[in-house]
Amino acid sequence: MTGLLLAVLAAGAAEIEIADVPLVEGEPVAVRVTGAAPGTPLEVTYRPGSELEHEESLPLDRDGAVAWRPAEPGLVTLAADGATRRVSVRFAHVPWSGVAVFLVAATLLFGGWRWRWCG
Repeated sequence: MTGLLLAVLAAGAAEIEIADVPLVEGEPVAVRVTGAAPGTPLEVTYRPGSELEHEESLPLDRDGAVAWRPAEPGLVTLAADGATRRVSVRFAHVPWSGVAVFLVAATLLFGGWRWRWCG
């Protein structure tokens, strides 16, 4: 009896489907919400749970589809009609500021190590 109840609840639940492509900042991707009520928006939350968290709302068409263009890289939560899906969006290009920080940190760390053991 419990299994039948769970099957009925699962059948009516919305599900978020994303095209099988890598998610990259600024590149459009097809998102479809199956089982959602008509007029339900797709709520997109960038960097959920952080101080930099912000949201955008995208209207779904009659088929429950939308072309979403991720505005920022990082973790993103998609939600619609009770269904949620967490995805990761990649950078569109190499973040040179991150590379610079890495190189400075590596120079300080390994440069200091060299002088301690060799000098």
